[in-house]
Amino acid sequence: MSTAVASPISISLSSLRVMWIAMGMIAAVKINVIGEIYIGEVLALVALPFLLLKRRVDRNVAFVIGLAVFWSAGQFISDLINQTDRNLSVKGVLAPLVFAATIGSTMILFDRYPKRMPSLLLGVALTLFVDVIFTPTPEQIFEPWKWGYGVATLGIGLVWLSFFRARSLLLMSLAVLAFFVACILASARSLAMIPLAGFAAYVFWHTDIARGFKRWLTGRFGPLKIAALVIAVTWALNTGLTAFFSSGVLDPFLEPTVSAKYKQQASADVGLLLAGRSESLISIQAYLDAPIVGHGSWAQDKSGYISRYTALLYKLGISDNLNNDDATDLALIPAHSYLFGALVWSGLAGGIFWIAFTFRVIKRYLKFATRLPLYFHVGLVNLLWNLFFSPFGADARWAVAVFIAALFACCNQLGRTTTQSPAA
Repeated sequence: MSTAVASPISISLSSLRVMWIAMGMIAAVKINVIGEIYIGEVLALVALPFLLLKRRVDRNVAFVIGLAVFWSAGQFISDLINQTDRNLSVKGVLAPLVFAATIGSTMILFDRYPKRMPSLLLGVALTLFVDVIFTPTPEQIFEPWKWGYGVATLGIGLVWLSFFRARSLLLMSLAVLAFFVACILASARSLAMIPLAGFAAYVFWHTDIARGFKRWLTGRFGPLKIAALVIAVTWALNTGLTAFFSSGVLDPFLEPTVSAKYKQQASADVGLLLAGRSESLISIQAYLDAPIVGHGSWAQDKSGYISRYTALLYKLGISDNLNNDDATDLALIPAHSYLFGALVWSGLAGGIFWIAFTFRVIKRYLKFATRLPLYFHVGLVNLLWNLFFSPFGADARWAVAVFIAALFACCNQLGRTTTQSPAA
């Protein structure tokens, strides 16, 4: 039984490079140009054409860029039909292209300098610490662990556990458990569950359990099988966690406000999961009302969706979500999801992008799952969670692009290693 795995891109701590850490920190600085954008995204947009001219285009990069152009074109058509404000339209149409360019440029950089990947990823995570300390957002001021320190700690921890020497399962399990407890106490359940689920995936792929099931998953239609598995596991977790958080077992260890929030959401008719991400209920209705072209970039609520959403929340007994719903304040159609947000904004084009993109990522992951370190297992769980339950704003656009670039580059390294080995 294998108890640990070293990354195919493995370095010693002494091999960390200050310049590359600084590059990651600078790239992860957010600025305002038309809308929110990261310096790394600007650099990626400028560099991509030159990088592509000098090398053969990676098939995965070409696939993502083609999909992004398709989504961007669909968004443009949607904005024309919906007469979307020009500034909003520019941001909506450019978002897929910026996302694809960041993946492409960053992957090429990681592919060319694989030993520098951990340094740059560490710099990206460190920037979030600096932001929370010196320029916190309102969310970070009120919940600094959930929106700042916790995310940064997770990023640094995953780099440490994944890209240096191989770590034992005991050390990994203790680190993940400690992080889980900290997040539960800080009212950050999704942040607690994602690394726990990613660690479970790591253990599954790197031990000898369920060999036949692994062969089945990595066979034909692997992404569809993973999708079915995710749906089944999510349903089971929703049922189990709803019962757990409604039981009051954690009450002695939680602040009264946190305990009340957990209990109220767990007692909702739709269960804990949808009570915490209730925007999905109205997003689906908004998409069905305009399934082909959507409602335009930053879809404005012109048909009373917010009022219907408010009534639905009161009916389900989860009205506390109204206090935290940014979409309500901005008079946008609630769409707290990569997939549902794209469907609401651009209709079919956005949906096709995220489905095809996610299947491509899962297919790549499955090919090398038994050799990937913890970073990528947690990252895939995070992507699948956010696909349904997080908005695709500037922060997500940047973070997901860096993760996908690292995954593609690491898989390329593994592919070359397999090809060059005598056994191959």
